[in-house]
Amino acid sequence: MEKIDNKIISSEAARVALIFGAISGGYIFVSGALGHMNSAIAGNLISIVLWVAKFVGCIVLMRFFMKRLQSSYEGVTRGSLISFGSYIALFSAIITAACSYISVQYVFPEQISQTFDMMFQQYSSMLDSNSMAALEQMEGKMGIITMSSQLIWCFLYGWILSSILASNLAGKKDIFDDDDI
Repeated sequence: MEKIDNKIISSEAARVALIFGAISGGYIFVSGALGHMNSAIAGNLISIVLWVAKFVGCIVLMRFFMKRLQSSYEGVTRGSLISFGSYIALFSAIITAACSYISVQYVFPEQISQTFDMMFQQYSSMLDSNSMAALEQMEGKMGIITMSSQLIWCFLYGWILSSILASNLAGKKDIFDDDDI
């Protein structure tokens, strides 16, 4: 059996991150397409079910791939599992953030426009001209805002998940115990 090293960890994580990125990116485009459904309630319900499936599926997949790494290489420690999960989180977060940007900026830009138009109609009587101008500027930057928030959320979620799962798979009771990191 081959001994684990950082090059192997990053290489394996990049391959696995493509799967995670495809799942999360696919969800972004599917949920955007569901926004065009005639029945908003049905679209929202389907979107919620898909989000839960994606969330739980990512947990199950992360555990599966960590176990596979552990069984495929010699010397896999809690620290190497955390590194593996962190790389997956980073690489898949980049893919997901790019999909989010493309979705908002190019594929479904009318959804953002419709949302902001509705907000302008509802709150125009309560907002002054400066607040309205700020909202208009924000509308133009929604692609960057969603990309940044997706990048941060996906990375943090993956990093925390990998830390919890790594401790579990390594047999540690305390996730903050850093003996082998």
